[in-house]
Amino acid sequence: MASALTENPMESAPPPMISRLTVRNYGCVKDATVHLTPLHALIGPNDSGKSTLLRALRTVVQSASSVFDVEDPEGTQASHRPLRIVGPFDPMLAWGGEEIEVAFADGLSYSSRFSPKGVFERIGWSGGDSESGPRQPWKRGGAWAGRDGPRAVQYFEREIPARLRPARMLRLDPDALRRPSALIRQGGPVAFSDERGTGLPGVVDVLLNRDARAYLDLLDEIRRLFPSVRSIGLVNVSEGTKAVEATLVDGTRVPATGMSEGLLYYLAFAVMRHLESAPVLLVEEPENGLHPARIADVVRVLREISRDTQVVLATHSPLVVNELGPEEVSVVTRQPEEGTRVRRIVDAPNFEARARVYALGELWVSYANGDDEGPLFAENGRG
Repeated sequence: MASALTENPMESAPPPMISRLTVRNYGCVKDATVHLTPLHALIGPNDSGKSTLLRALRTVVQSASSVFDVEDPEGTQASHRPLRIVGPFDPMLAWGGEEIEVAFADGLSYSSRFSPKGVFERIGWSGGDSESGPRQPWKRGGAWAGRDGPRAVQYFEREIPARLRPARMLRLDPDALRRPSALIRQGGPVAFSDERGTGLPGVVDVLLNRDARAYLDLLDEIRRLFPSVRSIGLVNVSEGTKAVEATLVDGTRVPATGMSEGLLYYLAFAVMRHLESAPVLLVEEPENGLHPARIADVVRVLREISRDTQVVLATHSPLVVNELGPEEVSVVTRQPEEGTRVRRIVDAPNFEARARVYALGELWVSYANGDDEGPLFAENGRG
């Protein structure tokens, strides 16, 4: 098989998705590795590190295609002082020693890290990975250590940003979804304005005016799942600003302020398939605000999206887990002495026997204790 360096990028298949995420000294995560699938869920107790892993994935993907501005609020780069990393999302504090790495199935991997002195580095590897064999490093702004020299540097300069364009993270909020928004200009990116879902009216407007077939398909889907709704449209709030509005089958018009959270959440998930493409979609608790009967429909939408965009979820819902395969679920726990730990649910002892009795989400709930999930990973099932 040809190596990544010898392939013609015009003839190669679409870039592979991320197969592994390794996080060290980032937030509450001391050292953890997650093996990812195109659609993947992180489950486990509160405060175990699920959201931190999502943020770490967002940070490393962002760092591949742009530069973070580093501020030193104390006026020193001493290792005991935190550095503020200013990016396109909420800042994080770097104390030095943070390292986040993503790897692909074809042997290409990439990491961003802060040295103890606060120096930000971006490093790529090819020809192996940190678990299976030797690698040849490439350091942005530095030299290639292997025999391919400048050619390899040029490859990584092109390939890394192409694979790791900025990720999209969503923690949907009904108040943000109700909020009026400006319209999206022709040729502008079709996306929410922030991770809370602000800008939903602008996305709906794009469907209404630029893709009638997609809008009609959306209406059919909404009518099937919400039988009291006849249509979803927009109402002018001010010049250039609109809000979503629902019309019921009896003709009643319901403004965004009166729309149910369930309908708003589902509408947001339904339009996600029409947003500007991103390599990774990170979703916090997609079950929020939804009737249990609608959760399977939301996961169906996310699975459809995962054909082209990798989707990673953090969830507490066994109903979400029920819609996934065993290899698509990782259990995240955290104990003071070892920090965050990630294990695939399929690797739990006696998994096959237990899975014959329980649906996947029910298996998790039946053997979970909300702390270290010990009963799930104990041979005798009791921890």
